[in-house]
Amino acid sequence: MVRSALQSFPLFLRDPAAFFDEHDPATTLPIALILVVGLAVALGLSTVAVGSMLAGSMDATVTMDNPDRPPEWACEQHGSGLPVDNCDEPATIDRDAGMLVSEAVTDYLGFAVIVPFVLWALGSVVLFGAARLAGGAPSIRGTVALAGWASDSSRYASPSRT
Repeated sequence: MVRSALQSFPLFLRDPAAFFDEHDPATTLPIALILVVGLAVALGLSTVAVGSMLAGSMDATVTMDNPDRPPEWACEQHGSGLPVDNCDEPATIDRDAGMLVSEAVTDYLGFAVIVPFVLWALGSVVLFGAARLAGGAPSIRGTVALAGWASDSSRYASPSRT
């Protein structure tokens, strides 16, 4: 059944309603999983690509507080008998702006890869709840598959035909 669904993928792109008339949504769950994984990978790669382009295009330096130096009040109280290290470090340092952007992209890359799966789960819960509220008896597998297809199908949206 999965092979049949993959072979009729162009039908999904042209007419999603006809695709799901031919294929039970629950049987297309593996394909929906592939679509969501593909979306997560594409989002992660595009985040890295845009981040590296931004980092490469920055030629400036940024003056910022030195993270290796203790606060000024701790250094001023040095004479009170408390040993404070690194007070001889400069209060500010210059950092390459491109490196800061690169570090920020690396910090948020995990979120970019996880978000499609979180939204897939959230969409599944919402679709299942809406179907139950409407008096239907949806299958969990079918609902999860539809949410997976919906997460990726917005890229293929076409104007409606009249």
